[in-house]
Parts: sequence; structure tokens; C-alpha cells
Amino acid sequence: MADSKNPEIRNVLIGLGISIFGIIIFFLPIATNMDGMNGGYALMFMAIALIFPAGIITAILYGVRAVTFHKIISGKDLIAHWTYSPEEWKKYTEEEYMREKSAKMGLFYVLVFFCVLIGGGLFLIAEDKEAAGLVLAGLFGLVIFIRLLIAFTTRNTYDANKKYLGEAYISRKGVYLNKSFHSWNYLSRLENARIDEKLKILEIEYSALSRQGKDYAFVRIPIPSGKEDEARKVLAELMKERS
Repeated sequence: MADSKNPEIRNVLIGLGISIFGIIIFFLPIATNMDGMNGGYALMFMAIALIFPAGIITAILYGVRAVTFHKIISGKDLIAHWTYSPEEWKKYTEEEYMREKSAKMGLFYVLVFFCVLIGGGLFLIAEDKEAAGLVLAGLFGLVIFIRLLIAFTTRNTYDANKKYLGEAYISRKGVYLNKSFHSWNYLSRLENARIDEKLKILEIEYSALSRQGKDYAFVRIPIPSGKEDEARKVLAELMKERS
């Protein structure tokens, strides 16, 4: 079995801690005899309307994820458990690193193009060159930041994959792959799943509600040698969940 330590419990505790902090803030004006008209009522309102609910919602959301994670690693609702040979995992690690790097750099070059187009164009037509120069410098700084972020995130995933020999736990509600947990059972849904027969990859797309509407994410699971038929059964089960 995978590492039994539930990574979601820490987030549940953080949510509860935020709620407790909200309760403390609510009673602080009372305990200190703070004048309500001089900030006391504002603190109490902020605590009861913002801080406390935010903590409770966080605890509930991650609590659901914690339950899902526990079911997966305990074998409940599990539809596949795959392990990999060192050679299989090394191949997947290298291919995923190159794929992720290529995809992110493609978006990065699009960002660079628009930054140059907007910043350079503004600098050429602006009467206030100093202000336009500051905008151009800001865009240049954004480009550098995004490039460093891409380097960090891709390398971080790559190093994690190199550090641990992969193991995949797949259920109808989520996937635990190499210390990374993905779930789609509350305020999120499974959008699609497919098998790349050439690369022997099971790709799952899922979404979660956000302030912008929906955020989409992917998890790509290598299919071990000899597990191709099982992978098709897994895909069929996932598509049932989607419907």
C-alpha cells in the first residue's frame, strides 16, 4: 500500500485553525472592551462573515478530499492499482518532463510575443516615453517571472518523479499518483478520459469550480506493460462515472 499518511489532513487542520482564529477575532472586542464604533463592530463582522466561514469551507472541502484519499489507499472503490518497473517509470518521467516543458514553453512564447507587441508598440507611439518605458520594464519583469516559474514547476515535478518509483491508485473518484492526489468528487467533476495507445498513457481531465467559472486539470497515468486490457476496463469505469 502507499504511504498511509493522509496529505489532506493538514489542510483540514489549517481550515479549522482559520475558523478558530475567526472566533478569537469575534470575541476580541468584547474581551478588550473595544469601542464598537471605533473598529470593534468591523472586526466582529469580518470574523463572522469572512474569516470563520472561509475556515469552515476550507475544512469541509479538504475533509471530503481526505475521506476520498483514505478510501483510495485502503482499497475501497479502487478500480486499479499499478506499479512500475524502474525502466518504465524512468521512460515516463523523461517523456512527461519534455512534454510538460514543451507545452508550457509554447504558451510562454505566446506571452513574450504579446508583451513585445503591446509594450513595444506603446513605447513607439507614446508621447511620455518615461511612463511607456516603465510599462515595458514591467512587462519584461513579468516575462522573466513566468519563465522562472515554468522552470521551477517543471523541474519540481521532474525531480519528484525521479525521487520516487511511481505507483498509481485509481478510483472512480480520484487518483493517487506518485505522492500527488487528484480528486473530482465534490464541487468538481470528471470531464473526460482517454487512452493514448501509442504512448500507453491513461489521461484524465477533471474540473473544479472557481471564481472564474471552472478550472481544468489533467493527470496522465502510465499504463504498465501487460495492463493494456485492464486500462481499457478502467477507462470504461471512469466514463460511467462521467455519465
